[in-house]
Amino acid sequence: MVTGHADDRVRRFGRELVEVHDELRDRLDDLRAAVRGDGPATPAGMTPRAHCLTFCRALRAHHEGEDAGMFRVLLDVDPGLADTVDKLVQDHDFIASLVVRLEALAAEWDADQVDDVAAFERELDGLGAILTSHLAWEERALVDLLDGLDLAAGSIEEQAVAQALDGVLDQPPAT
Repeated sequence: MVTGHADDRVRRFGRELVEVHDELRDRLDDLRAAVRGDGPATPAGMTPRAHCLTFCRALRAHHEGEDAGMFRVLLDVDPGLADTVDKLVQDHDFIASLVVRLEALAAEWDADQVDDVAAFERELDGLGAILTSHLAWEERALVDLLDGLDLAAGSIEEQAVAQALDGVLDQPPAT
């Protein structure tokens, strides 16, 4: 993070958004590989079930942070973004419904083995396809605007945007 006087831009929020999205993409790929057994082990010895639930929690926290804070700030800056923000919130709601289905399948795991691995993989692949498309579209729609924000350090607006981007991926592992 760049530091400076209170009036200086303290962040490049668009770049941070892409970094968070890249981490979500990487974690999704790792989860897919772990479920299929053809990739690296799950992080820190987590079971595949815990890995899945931790990913779902991080994704949910990220989208809730965007919906509750960052989008409000963007609408204050540019009310003409209302249609874009509405579409992003609709996407978040749809993705949340897919996450609920994936979590339900993960919750059925017995001894960390899904009874129907193919069904779980289909849900994960469906979520992955929609999430990948959503993240790319969100970046095209918002990165330049976010990088152009000139919010005072410590302002309510700066904190709202930062909260949507900071610490989301540091979620404690699910059990």
